[in-house]
Amino acid sequence: MLRPARTLVLVGLVSLLALSLSGCSDSTAPGGGNGNLARIGAEGDLDPTDGTFVLKTLQMPPPWDGPPISIELVGSNLVVDEANEQISLDVAIRSRHPYPLYAPAVVWVEGFTPPGVSLINADYGLVPPTAAKLDTFTHFVRFGFDYSGLMGDDGLLEFEETSATKTWIFHDPGLGSFSFQGWAEFGMEPDLPRIAGRCFIDQNNNGWPEPDEPPLAPAFIAVSLPNGDVVHLATDPEGHWAMPVEDAGLYRVHCNLAWMMPMEPCFTTPNPLDVLWTPGPDGLPNGFEDANFGLCTFEPSLYPPILFTDEPPDSLHFGYWTLIGAEIEGGHYLRMHVGFSGCQPDQPFTLYASGGFMESEPPQINVVLVHEIEEGCDAWFEDEFVFDLMPLWHRYMDAYGPGMLMMNLVGTGPEIQHLVFPIFPEDKPRD
Repeated sequence: MLRPARTLVLVGLVSLLALSLSGCSDSTAPGGGNGNLARIGAEGDLDPTDGTFVLKTLQMPPPWDGPPISIELVGSNLVVDEANEQISLDVAIRSRHPYPLYAPAVVWVEGFTPPGVSLINADYGLVPPTAAKLDTFTHFVRFGFDYSGLMGDDGLLEFEETSATKTWIFHDPGLGSFSFQGWAEFGMEPDLPRIAGRCFIDQNNNGWPEPDEPPLAPAFIAVSLPNGDVVHLATDPEGHWAMPVEDAGLYRVHCNLAWMMPMEPCFTTPNPLDVLWTPGPDGLPNGFEDANFGLCTFEPSLYPPILFTDEPPDSLHFGYWTLIGAEIEGGHYLRMHVGFSGCQPDQPFTLYASGGFMESEPPQINVVLVHEIEEGCDAWFEDEFVFDLMPLWHRYMDAYGPGMLMMNLVGTGPEIQHLVFPIFPEDKPRD
């Protein structure tokens, strides 16, 4: 049963900045600390027994990095759902800062007392590498609400401007009073880097999201950060997702649909996707907004599909292997007999199409089998691997129509073996 709050109590604590801000403008970050993101601490106390809450923003002293900012957390509409032991609260952000606040605008919540309380509708959930409890919401140690799209048509908060509200839903076992800690962070200049993309149903199976292709939603994204933390987030109704980033390094992004399918489905794009962020001239990572995930529309295969990458063949190899034999079977399956070294016979292999089609007669493409690990053992094994070439079949058909494709099978040594891949629909006779 839902019942509205009987009384609402809000305290916004705004104090003088502990650090002076200098050199500020609409496009220049304030000096001191991290000049691109600014943060402010927050606390909250909710008591569902009498329908009260207190939200506070704390600025002195700031125990987090980045220059401090001045805001208020504005709460309203506290509602208690006794049947599901849930509490909802609408929260907005009001700027008391003299300079504009930009995206990313994220409020992070953590440190629940008692620890059994959690948030069930956050935009982000962060799991540290040592998290051991993975079966409930409580394994997330930090929750994030993204206000980046709620700061008006201009995408920023001016002094005394208030964002749109976002509903926070807490799971509160026993519906007792509880408190939490956290912080809010904002960009101090526009267009800060982020990693973003779209999950979509790849109707033409070309590995690229076309404007008219339907979204794959809901889908869940897991991003492994360079420090080992993992951030979980969900797509919006149009399949889009985005996450602000600060640190250069390797990010691994995985689109997870296992929750809705008995096995990992076929994708026309790499999944997981590794994104190596290097600092730009300003020291910030360069933005990457093409972390897209396309779901195959053809019948799922028992065999892993060929993936696509722009990386050159020489940069893809890890462990050593040698090609013993290869053949096309069943119209679009590649069977490869390979020998490889390692410590045990069960080794991971992935097949990539490297780069695009090379214009010749017939067209060519480099195909690279990647031995994903390199072990310090000299034992020798042989095995056969089968890969589904249907994503490559569709890309060729879109580019050229029916015909022959020369696949250059690039090994770990200087030798390259060539294999012709006939690409003809069943009802299309060969010339």
